[in-house]
Amino acid sequence: MTSYELFNLHKEVITELSEIEKYISDIKVIAKTISESTDTLMQPLLKNLDQTAIDIANLERTKIIKSFNEFVNGFDMLHNHEILVHLKQNIENKKKLDRFKDFKEEFSEIDAIIKQIEVTTKKIYEYVKTKDAGILVQVLKNISETSVLYDKLETSFKQLETFIERLEYPHEIKDNEGYRELQFHFYNYSTSYDFCINNLLSVRSVYNELKLIFNIEGYELRVIKIESGSLLGKILGNENIIESLSYLLKKCIDLVFNKYTFEGQLVRKKELMEFLEKSAEFPEKCKELGLELGGKDTQMAKENISKAYAIISGEILKMATQSAKISIDNEVFSIQENKADKYLEEGKKMILTENTTA
Repeated sequence: MTSYELFNLHKEVITELSEIEKYISDIKVIAKTISESTDTLMQPLLKNLDQTAIDIANLERTKIIKSFNEFVNGFDMLHNHEILVHLKQNIENKKKLDRFKDFKEEFSEIDAIIKQIEVTTKKIYEYVKTKDAGILVQVLKNISETSVLYDKLETSFKQLETFIERLEYPHEIKDNEGYRELQFHFYNYSTSYDFCINNLLSVRSVYNELKLIFNIEGYELRVIKIESGSLLGKILGNENIIESLSYLLKKCIDLVFNKYTFEGQLVRKKELMEFLEKSAEFPEKCKELGLELGGKDTQMAKENISKAYAIISGEILKMATQSAKISIDNEVFSIQENKADKYLEEGKKMILTENTTA
């Protein structure tokens, strides 16, 4: 699937969910009220509080109950039930369309939202019938969870929209002198929208750093094709920059994977920087391509190259530690299968604890 297809699915789902827009909007208002009052509501559970703190907590509790009762008074149970039934049927129909046949993971997330709305609606109905304070606590919990799930879908939609506007080029570019394509594939079991976008942004960051140190203007990076499920992408840019990018990705990923396969150790950012500076034979590759690192000013060149290597090594390390099998221009690199899961787990921890973009 391409990111355009993914975007279209999200757009259609958002349109479907707009039928319950008021319901979702009211739920988000209550969820915000709950979130703002959480700390205060917890205070009566603590010891040695003065009466003022207890009174404040009681006022917050009253505020939440009032907000919820106002919501319930305007809640049309029958109408919302009919909308949910209609929504579920429309989503089921979309699952059967050929253009959405590869979107199992995405549909499971959408189904989770609908299920959460159903559960929340059922609890609201139980509260309306009983006015049971115990049910109210569960309803408020369901409301918060529903708001979080819906916000996540909206955020993914906006990220895809921004990504397409900034990066992706929807048409094949042919016979363009000075351009070259690069294809990459992250063979993950499944990939999230964030995974796809973040890795593409890392690729773009490395590309832009190479443009800076080679003093090349124009030739903005374009993404021609993206398929999720496992991340398969094809990008287009300046032929020499793309050739350099391909070279660096292959050299660095090979180093990272080999060190873990044979030594059981992760490559750190500092080590990757030193590899770029001393062992990757990058300057020789640049000369082969007719490129001049850093320009004519020697001191400026050293400063630019040092900064670029820091960014490049960080971005490549982020990409390399998120998949145990990667191909660059059809050249495949992989971690031994029996070490892959541990590698990914350790890599994730390292990226969280080490500043790889400094």
